[in-house]
Parts: sequence; structure tokens; C-alpha cells
Amino acid sequence: MSRGRIQVTTESFAEVIVEPVELLETQGFEVSLNPMVRAFVPDDYHSFFQDIDYIIAGLEPYDRSFFEAYPNVRVISRVG
Repeated sequence: MSRGRIQVTTESFAEVIVEPVELLETQGFEVSLNPMVRAFVPDDYHSFFQDIDYIIAGLEPYDRSFFEAYPNVRVISRVG
């Protein structure tokens, strides 16, 4: 059983060292890496955050309207 779905928004996460993703997966999380070769922008949110519980984020903005649109997101953790 999954402990939740994680979307990684930074384009370089786990590019060189994959252990962070492996650790999350062995703990029961489903991890989706950024499929684009650029940072996320607000126009991308609808395509990626519909069923996401957690976000490992870069510098993209998250405001009140984001949390109103995606109430299922429980945690946003910034990288860097």
C-alpha cells in the first residue's frame, strides 16, 4: 500500500545520485520525477498535481490559490 504520491519539480533531482528516490520508494512512497528539461511554472500545475500528496519543490511559487485548487497536497519541501 502506498504511503502517498510525491512529485519532484526540480529538473535535476536524482540526476546523479538516485539514493533519495530509492529510499522514498522503499518506504512506500510513489515518486514522480520532473519529466521536463525545465523548472515547473504555475501553468504546469494542473497536469501534475491532481493526485499528489507531497511535493519536493524548487523555486516555483505556491500561494493560497494553489492550496485551494489542490487541497490533497499535504507537504511542500524545498530543495536547496
